[in-house]
Amino acid sequence: MATLTTLIGFHARDRPFESFYSYVARLIRVNHLTDREIRKLIPADWLRLAFEPEHDAIALMQRCSALTPDEQPLEPHQASIHAWLPMPSMESHPFERLRYCPECLGQGWHSYAFQARFLLRCPYHRVPLKDVCWSCGAPIAWRRHPHTYAGDALRCTRGCDIGGNVIGGILPPPDELTASWIMQWQWVQQFRRRVTATNGPIYVMYPPCQRIWMEVDLPTSGAFAALLDATRSLAPRLSPPTPDHDTSHGAWTLAIERWSAPPGHWPSGEAMDAVLHPFRRGAYETVLPLPTSAWLDDQFERLKGREFSTHWSFEARREQSIDVLVLPSHLITNTELLALYRIAMTSLEIDSGVGLYARTLIDTLDIAYHRRCAWDGLETTDILNMSERLDGLIQIDGQTFRVTGSAACSGAGEQAWAAYAEQSYPDAWVIYPASAQALRR
Repeated sequence: MATLTTLIGFHARDRPFESFYSYVARLIRVNHLTDREIRKLIPADWLRLAFEPEHDAIALMQRCSALTPDEQPLEPHQASIHAWLPMPSMESHPFERLRYCPECLGQGWHSYAFQARFLLRCPYHRVPLKDVCWSCGAPIAWRRHPHTYAGDALRCTRGCDIGGNVIGGILPPPDELTASWIMQWQWVQQFRRRVTATNGPIYVMYPPCQRIWMEVDLPTSGAFAALLDATRSLAPRLSPPTPDHDTSHGAWTLAIERWSAPPGHWPSGEAMDAVLHPFRRGAYETVLPLPTSAWLDDQFERLKGREFSTHWSFEARREQSIDVLVLPSHLITNTELLALYRIAMTSLEIDSGVGLYARTLIDTLDIAYHRRCAWDGLETTDILNMSERLDGLIQIDGQTFRVTGSAACSGAGEQAWAAYAEQSYPDAWVIYPASAQALRR
């Protein structure tokens, strides 16, 4: 009777940089397992770690390693996509899409290193990486169906076989292949030792951003390359990108400045829930929490001096034990509100997080003001062509810096905004920011 340890290829775990997905998918394909046999022979944690890599890989990895004490325990680079990402919060490739080298996958082998959009081509074969089927052009996903595995292992979303010679994946890897992956692993790790994200960077997408293949809101390609170039003068010993890395900035322009947080704090004794509770965007009013900050008070006085019509107004008031800012909902977008929410969520845990929230709030209001002026024809500005924005705190060799950046479209921003609408929460009206209107759905 077959057991897990008697499956063909069970002991073929000697490829140190192979993804756990590749190993489990190969077990399924080589042994021609049906879904019933898969659930009977392969532990559920193995299937979850292999086919749902966005889950908590470290906890699953520890449980999966414990199931096979006679085998080498799983390492992070075998089990976690995040282990291969220089800065996960700036990654531009969606986690639900599998990225691969056609030559490697043709030999029944895959690495999570391919998931980093910054890696353009395979370090061993030097061929461009893909995320669509080489046969039909359909996307490649970890899973197509929530309850099946046999039809998903090394197949595209239309069922084409992308695994190639799965038997070949059982053979030991060439020394040159291992050496090339060691170099890529060392590059990622040296970057992560010297440059780390402490708050964000948060990402904001605007209507001019053209989505072609992304299913979720992630920065378009070039953001990390722009960050890497910006850090080079601050960390001269940082290893330069390799020929296999993407060095194009795309449409991104980034700036890094030494961080000096404006003083501020949330009301003493307040829990995170009390700080986050005020966030809401109704049909007509959007509400945000306000920390106690003299700097923020000065900035509000500056912004109030810009009032020119009923389209631009805001006020501070008290809700329960928290000061809040109230402004018309058409002034900001849901993604801007979500970005502020994420910064506020970490501001209670990270030093100077309140200062970043205050600075980002004022920057968002400045953008909202110029956007409103452009819509009302009061000034000529390129603000409507802004398609993406980044903001956050990073540490470089132990020193804290603020990174800000934006990407612009080629000039169709006004048309993109004209018909743009989004839903309010929780009352579910439809807000048209450009026309300052809200309609019941």
